Amino acid sequence: MNDPLFVIDGYGLIYRSHFAFIRNPLFNPEGKNSSAVYGFFRTFFSLFKEYSPKYIVVAMDSKTKTFRHEMYEEYKATRDKAPEDLHAQIPLVEEILKELGVPSIRVDGYEADDIIATLAVRCRREKRPCYIVSGDKDLLQLVDDTVQILYPKKGEYRRLDAGDVETQWGVRADQIVDYLSLTGDQSDNIPGIRGIGPKTAVTLLRQYGTLEGIFEHLDEISGSVQKKLSQGREDALLSRKLIILKKDIDLAAGPEAFRVNSLNTGAALPIFMKEGMKSIVVELGGEAAISDASGKQERGVYTAVLTEQELDRWIEKVKTSKVFAFDVETDNLEGVKAHPVGMSISVEEGKGCYIPLKAGKAGCLPGEMVKEKIRSILTDGTLKLVGQNVKYDYQVMKRWGITMSNIHFDTMIAAWLLDTQMGSYSMDSLAERFLEGYKTIHFKDVVEKDKTFDTVELEEAVEYAAEDADVTFRLYKVFNQKIEQRGFHDLFYTVEMPLVKVLADMELAGIRISRSVLAECSKELEAELSGIEREVYSICGEEFNLKSTKQLQEILFEKRKLNPIKKTKTGYSTDTSVLEELAKEDKVPQLVLRHRMLSKLKSTYVDSLPLLVNGETGRIHTHFMQTGTATGRLS
Repeated sequence: MNDPLFVIDGYGLIYRSHFAFIRNPLFNPEGKNSSAVYGFFRTFFSLFKEYSPKYIVVAMDSKTKTFRHEMYEEYKATRDKAPEDLHAQIPLVEEILKELGVPSIRVDGYEADDIIATLAVRCRREKRPCYIVSGDKDLLQLVDDTVQILYPKKGEYRRLDAGDVETQWGVRADQIVDYLSLTGDQSDNIPGIRGIGPKTAVTLLRQYGTLEGIFEHLDEISGSVQKKLSQGREDALLSRKLIILKKDIDLAAGPEAFRVNSLNTGAALPIFMKEGMKSIVVELGGEAAISDASGKQERGVYTAVLTEQELDRWIEKVKTSKVFAFDVETDNLEGVKAHPVGMSISVEEGKGCYIPLKAGKAGCLPGEMVKEKIRSILTDGTLKLVGQNVKYDYQVMKRWGITMSNIHFDTMIAAWLLDTQMGSYSMDSLAERFLEGYKTIHFKDVVEKDKTFDTVELEEAVEYAAEDADVTFRLYKVFNQKIEQRGFHDLFYTVEMPLVKVLADMELAGIRISRSVLAECSKELEAELSGIEREVYSICGEEFNLKSTKQLQEILFEKRKLNPIKKTKTGYSTDTSVLEELAKEDKVPQLVLRHRMLSKLKSTYVDSLPLLVNGETGRIHTHFMQTGTATGRLS
C-alpha cells in the first residue's frame, strides 16, 4: 500500500486557531495579532510529531467567489466577514509553509473542501490512505475505508472513520450530504428544509435511505413532517447541490509534488523568532538562535546577605526603588505547613540577594532580627511588592507573624490573564517563553530528593533563590506592559489582585468538619446501599456487581430486554442519561441511579473528607486556584 497523504484544511485550521484565542489573543512584538499563525503551526508540528507524514499538502480557499456563489447568491451571506487581524495572518502562514517546504494548493472558483475531495478521490484510485485534518462536518461525506478525518483538538487528534461518523451523527458517511440537505447548515447559510431537525433527518434517512427515497415515499409520511418536506423539496435539492463537493478539479500537481522528506525548519526559524514565538523556536531546536538574540540569557549577579549592615542596605534599596520582587524559600510546599528558611529580593533586572535563615552549614542572621527588618518593607503602603504565586508567600509570612499588606503584582496571575490556555504558569515556563528562552535553575537540581531547601549549601542556595526574585522582577517588567497594552488594568488591579489575599486567608482559615457526624452518615449510607443491592438482586433473580458496566449491560439489555439507547465501542451505554430514560419503564435502572449517587456521595465526600483534615489545625485547608481554568472561574 502507498504511503498516506495528509491533507490539511488550511483556512479551516487558521480560522479555528484564531478563535481559540479570541478571549486572550496572542500578539507579536509589533503588537499585531498572531493567534492564527501560532495556533496553526502548533497543530501542524504536533501532526508531524505524531504521524511523521511523508506526503502532505495544505488546501486553501479561493480568493475569488466560488461556483456556489453563482449557484446561490445567499451562499455564506450570513457569515460575518473574517476579522481583519485574522485575514492579515493568512499570507504569513503561507510564507512559513513555503519556507518549510510544505506544498499548498489554491484554485480560483473552488473552496478548499473541493480540493480536498478531489485529492481524496485520487487517493482512493491509488489505494493510498488519506487523512484529512479538519473539523468541517461537510468533509464527513468523504469518509470511507480509504479516507479518514483527523479532528485536531488541544494538540491531539481524534481519528474519525466510517463507524465513528455513524455513531456520532446517526447516519452513514455516504448519507451526510442528504442529512445536511435536510437540516441545512447555518454557518454556510444553506437552507435545508425549514422545521426539519437532526432527529427527524436521522429517522427519515434510516427508514428511506436517501433524499430521493424520502420524496418517493412522501405519501407514507404523515402530519407536519410531510407538509414540511413537501414545501421544502426545492430547498433540499438546492442544498444538496451546494453541499456535494467537487471531486474532479483539474489539479496539475501529482502525488510526488506533495512529498516532504523533511521540514526545512532552519528557513522558518527567523520568522518564528521575529513573531516572538519562542516556544515554537525551542521546539524546533532553535535554542541557540534564542540565546544569540538575547542579552538577557546571561545570569544575574546575586549576593548572600549575612550581616545586619548588608540587610539594611538592601532594605534601603527597596525603599528607594519603591517596587521590589520578593520570594520566600521554605521547608514545605503547603502554605499552611511551611516555615521560612530564607527570603530573596530584587529591585532591578539582573541583580538580587538571598537572606538565609538556614542554609546548610553557613552561619545566618538571627530569625527574629530579620523578621523585624523585613516587616518594614512588607507592610509599607508606599512600596509595591511583586511576586510569583504570591498567595503562597503571603501565607508563609502570615504564619511567621508578618501580614504582607502591599502586594501589588503577581506574575503568575498576570500571565494567566494574558493567556488562559497556556497550560503551565510556573516561573520556569514563563521565563522560557517570555524572557527570550531563559532557562532557570530548577528546584530538583539543587535540593536532593526527600530533603528541604534549608539543607542546600549557601552558594547554591543563593544562585537558586536570588534568581527567583530576579526572574520575577524581569517578568513583572514584561507583563506590566502587556497588561496595559491589552486594556486589562482595571480587571487585574481591582478584581484579580485583591482576590489573592481573600483566597489566601480562606485557605489559612480552613473548614471545620465533624468526624463523628460523617462517621454516622457513612454507616447510614452503607446500610442504604446494601438495601438497594438486595432489592435489585431480588428483582433480577441473581447477584451481580452494580458498578460493572459489562455486567449491567448484560442484565439490562439481554436479560431484562430493555431498549438500548446509545452505543459505545464496548457495547451499549449505561451512562446516567441512558439510565434516566430507561428508569421510565423499569425499576432496576432507577435503583442503579440511586446506588451510583449514594455511592459517590459516600466515597467522594463522607469517607474522604476526614482523611483531609490537617493534624495541627483540625481543619481541611483547600487550594483555590485563580489560574486553574480558561473560563475565569476558580478551581
